[in-house]
Amino acid sequence: MASSNTSWSLLPFDLVENILYRLPVASLVRFKSTCKQWCALLIDKRFIYKHLDLSREGFIRVQDHKSFQVINLETLDLSSLQGPDDIDLMIHCDGLLLCRFDNRDNNLVVWIPFLSRVKWIELSSSYTGPPGGIYGFGYDNVSRDNYKILRFKRELEYEVVEIYEFKSELWRRVDYSCAYYWYTWYTCHVSMNGNMYWYAGRDNDNSELKTSSNVLISPERHSPFLSGFGEDRLSLLSEHKDETMIQVWVTNKVTDEIGSWSKYLNVTYEIVTRSKYFNVFSPCLSILSTSNFPTYFIHKTNRIMLWYEKEDHQDENIYVNLYEIGGGEVKKLVETGRHRRWDMCDVPKLCYVFVPNLVPVPE
Repeated sequence: MASSNTSWSLLPFDLVENILYRLPVASLVRFKSTCKQWCALLIDKRFIYKHLDLSREGFIRVQDHKSFQVINLETLDLSSLQGPDDIDLMIHCDGLLLCRFDNRDNNLVVWIPFLSRVKWIELSSSYTGPPGGIYGFGYDNVSRDNYKILRFKRELEYEVVEIYEFKSELWRRVDYSCAYYWYTWYTCHVSMNGNMYWYAGRDNDNSELKTSSNVLISPERHSPFLSGFGEDRLSLLSEHKDETMIQVWVTNKVTDEIGSWSKYLNVTYEIVTRSKYFNVFSPCLSILSTSNFPTYFIHKTNRIMLWYEKEDHQDENIYVNLYEIGGGEVKKLVETGRHRRWDMCDVPKLCYVFVPNLVPVPE
C-alpha cells in the first residue's frame, strides 16, 4: 500500500494547496514537516494571508492566570492553550494578540497562540508612571504585514500619543491634540482591516460616540458592546433598559463618507428562571448589569454568537456559557465552565473574538 505522502504527491499541487486552505491551523503546523514543498508553501506570505481570510472567527478566553480556552464553533469542542501570564488586556488583529499587563514595567507583548510565539515590545522613553493607557493594533494601507501599535495616555492636562512600527522597532510621537477631548472604554474596541475602532464619549457633552478617523453617533445611550461585521462594517450589541430586549445595530461601510446605523436584530425575551433557553436572562442576570464584558460576533448564519460568564445568585455559581441569538430566541449551546465566585476573583474576566492563523511574529 502506498504511503499517505505518496498519495498526496500524486495530486496536482494547486489542488493540494486548495485543500490546505481549508484545514485548521493546528493541522497545518504539523504538516510543515511533511516535505520541503509543503513547508515552503505554509510559510509563504500569500498562502498565510489567504488562509487567514478564509478562516472563521471564534473565541479565546482567559481561563486562569496562564491558560486560555479556545472554542470550536462547529463542534463546540474546547481546547486549552498556555500563554503569557497575568494579561490585563488583549487586542486581536489578523490572529495576532497584542497583550498588556498590569504588573510589569515592560508590559506589551504580541502573542501567536497556536504557534506558541511571543514578541516583547520595549516601551518608549516617554513612558512613565504606572502601566495603563489606551492601545490600538493594526497595519497601514501600504503593506498588510507592516503592523503598528497606537498608544495614548492622558495625565492631567497632558497627553502622549505614539505609534510603534514593528519594521523599524521605533516609537514616534504623533500630533493628535483632539484625542484629549475623548475618553474610551478600553475593553470596547475592535481592529478591522488594519484600522482601530473604540466606543468612546466626549468630555464636553457626555454624549457617547464611536470614534476612529470618523465619528458615528451611537444608536444607544448606555454602554453597548462593539464588534466587527463582515469585512468593513461595525456592530453594537445592547440590552434594553428594562432588560427584556436585546438589540444589535450595524453600520454601513466604514469607508463611506457618511456613516449611519441600522437595526440588525431585535429579540424580546421573557424574564423567567431556568427555562430551556433563557436561564441566563433570569432576574438579576441581565447582560449589562455586570462588570464582566460579554464577547460576541455575527456568525456566517447571521445569528449572534455570544460567549459569556455570569453569576447565578441562587446557587452562587459562575457559569460560562456559549449562546446563539437569533430567530426570536436566545439559546444556550453549551456550558464551557463553572466555578464559585471567590475561586477566581483575581483572574481578569477577558474574552475576545479570535481567528487562529499562521501569521508569523511581526518583524
